[in-house]
Amino acid sequence: MTSAINHIFRAALIALAISFVLLATSDMNCSAANAENTKKAVPSDKTRTADHLRENEELIFGFSTKKGKVLTIAKDKAGKYIIYRFGPPGKVEFEFPPDGKDSYELMTYSSYMSPGNADLNYLRFKNDDFMYVVYDEYGVDPDSGKGMKFVGIKLINQKQNKTYDIKGDTSTRRGSLMDLRFMDKVNSDGFSL
Repeated sequence: MTSAINHIFRAALIALAISFVLLATSDMNCSAANAENTKKAVPSDKTRTADHLRENEELIFGFSTKKGKVLTIAKDKAGKYIIYRFGPPGKVEFEFPPDGKDSYELMTYSSYMSPGNADLNYLRFKNDDFMYVVYDEYGVDPDSGKGMKFVGIKLINQKQNKTYDIKGDTSTRRGSLMDLRFMDKVNSDGFSL
């Protein structure tokens, strides 16, 4: 019975997250930054660690996927940019935005908090037809009181209306998207209940 409740609770969290993303992405189409969102992201080979960090950067959030790739959200130590990187350890296959240019305008942080039950954190951006949503979620099973954590990346193909969920391994989680709440330059849509 508890397993069924866990699945129902997880499904409810995912439905809430997808609803939020779809609502938020419809608003993004009207933003002035949307014209910049269609820039091609390019691979970067200027990294120095398995976390894809450069010497002038520090980790905000990261994890390994179940297939062994690494997601890194980093910030410049001087606060010039935040950046998304993805690929196998030590090799970046995808970076957005390229070299951090206009990152604060192109990326949006959102959160939802329910006292004692859920803390949902998202960082999203658009590249071509895809909306990328990095998620860092924590919830409590109402019956068992057991905490549940979920990390990953949702890729939403807006043209084909398909969603792909690249699940992260929570045991490899480093940092927290929650740290973005306290960064003044970060674009936030203020979503929270």
